[in-house]
Amino acid sequence: MSRVQLTELLRNEFRKANPSNNMVGGVGVNDADYMTVPRINGVKTMCPAYSAWTAMIYRACSGEYHERNPTYRGAAVCNEWLSFMSFRKWWISNHRDGWALDKDLLVIGNKKYGPKECLYVPVWLNTFTLDCGASRGKLPIGVTYDKRKGMFMAQCKNLSSNSFIGYFCDPLEAHVAWRERKNKLAKELKPSMDDIDLRIYPNICKIIMEAK
Repeated sequence: MSRVQLTELLRNEFRKANPSNNMVGGVGVNDADYMTVPRINGVKTMCPAYSAWTAMIYRACSGEYHERNPTYRGAAVCNEWLSFMSFRKWWISNHRDGWALDKDLLVIGNKKYGPKECLYVPVWLNTFTLDCGASRGKLPIGVTYDKRKGMFMAQCKNLSSNSFIGYFCDPLEAHVAWRERKNKLAKELKPSMDDIDLRIYPNICKIIMEAK
């Protein structure tokens, strides 16, 4: 059973006379007309759509989460998606099992979760675009310093691992080598990106060119 099928099953089987309109994260409204966490054979079962919605609210609005993940500071949720049932309607049409909700591939630098800005993408695409800034410190993206060799090493994240490019005396040269390799990989992945949304590949190329 898919996650969409499960959420529909829960709505059909666990209807409520009136929504409770409970607040979630201090901003969202759970206006579901069914039990979002019912017991099935004695086991609590959370609605997948509700799980996705609460996780989004948490990422966007939790100060505690922002402390651990500073890149989410300034994130927000559009008014429409502050209603669970409004989000659920979009989720049913757009969710794909095993994929993740993304807010900044269609609109570069976007901080707002909403139906015009978001889409579901496979994990490999999220992995491909990760920055990993904390591990490289102040060096350009794709560059680390190898103390043993006394040189700057360029490596490029592929789908499942970091691919070694080479050693360079200058960090900028290493970064340029990273950019060239990343663009080559992106071009190879273009057909897969186009199958998801034709707007993704041009944005990926722009992200690579503007990466520092």
